[in-house]
Amino acid sequence: MTERKKPLDGIKVVDLTRALSGPICTCMLADYGAHVIKIEGLDCELMRGYPNGGMAKATEANDGFRNFASIHRNKDTVCMNLRDPECKAVLMDMLTDADVLISNFRPGTTKAMGIDYDALKEKYPRLICAEISAFREKGREMEPGYDVVVQAASGIIAATGYPGQPPCKPGPSMADMASGLQMTQGILLALLERERSGLGQLVQVKMQDAAMFMMAQYSTPLIDNPDYEFRPNGMAHIEATPSNGFKTADGYIFTAPAGDKLFPIFCNLIGMPDLPSDPRFNTHQNLIDNRHILYDEILGPMFLSNTTEYWYKKLSAAGLPVSPIATPKEAWCKAAEQGSQIVATVHHPRFGDMHVPGLAIELSATPGSVDKNAPYPGEQTYAVLHGLGRTDEQIEQMEQRGVIRCWREENDGCESK
Repeated sequence: MTERKKPLDGIKVVDLTRALSGPICTCMLADYGAHVIKIEGLDCELMRGYPNGGMAKATEANDGFRNFASIHRNKDTVCMNLRDPECKAVLMDMLTDADVLISNFRPGTTKAMGIDYDALKEKYPRLICAEISAFREKGREMEPGYDVVVQAASGIIAATGYPGQPPCKPGPSMADMASGLQMTQGILLALLERERSGLGQLVQVKMQDAAMFMMAQYSTPLIDNPDYEFRPNGMAHIEATPSNGFKTADGYIFTAPAGDKLFPIFCNLIGMPDLPSDPRFNTHQNLIDNRHILYDEILGPMFLSNTTEYWYKKLSAAGLPVSPIATPKEAWCKAAEQGSQIVATVHHPRFGDMHVPGLAIELSATPGSVDKNAPYPGEQTYAVLHGLGRTDEQIEQMEQRGVIRCWREENDGCESK
């Protein structure tokens, strides 16, 4: 039986993105078979975490490269100055057989460089141009934006934290991750449509829109109901009650036995069978209105009386939704110990075996995989340029002019020989 290929085998992606929103998108495309060529500037990708992108001082304790490695595995990299005409010609040659060109520059940058969709579509009609930018809001379309700035504009920060306290940023980079995941879907949709029409198109994702889409289930009442607001509510669910985190004798636990079916089971289990008929809690609205009493005066002291493990086993055995509140380190380390596919292992010639994020999407017949570590800066510059017909002499001249970097094993970091 012929082995089936990965879903995106044969798809070539030229990646001009940096930071997180674009790279997480191209990481997913690479995991499922796309050939991703990352174009880095001469100063190398900021997320490498080292001055000038070099690795001379990289040690086992320095996590900068490890952050970079987590989202740049499975990719090739070319270091060159796209403002140089000869390098621009290299990029144009790369687009001859490319399927996707993706960038997340400040708005207007690709147009100024002559590589926006309108400038390319006639010469490369099958090319999909994908662009991530920060703001959709009128008057702000041309502004630059980082993840936390976009979170502030999207409502996410104002919706996070505890009542009566200042707004709080969520731990993860929500706007970056949301826009990267949305762009992944957009590119796949454009590839699917190209199978019918034979034509590429422009795919755009605004980080602000992607972040706001994370709160999609609340959008209708927020817009249509003048009295409705999504306010920060700590660990508690804004509507479902009970659904909250509680301190235990030795940690924290979250349980969500909300609803007419689960709440009575929960109350019986904890020895308080009369709670569902208590006038303070006998309707959904009463539960919401009086949840501070339920949480602070009744359930809070109860959960403090025993350990997290005790409460987890007790509630879980009854089929109730419950989990210890794991730290990020606990969650990732447990996944690694259990051999979960969300954790992958790659071998790096300098750092040895490294754990990187694995795959969240399981395909039974054509699964993705993490096959190689993140590249050194410019590791594939020579091979890519040579494959595009540049001679050794031409490549050497470009190096001498300082417009490309070619990594060599005997060199340290970005430095060209």
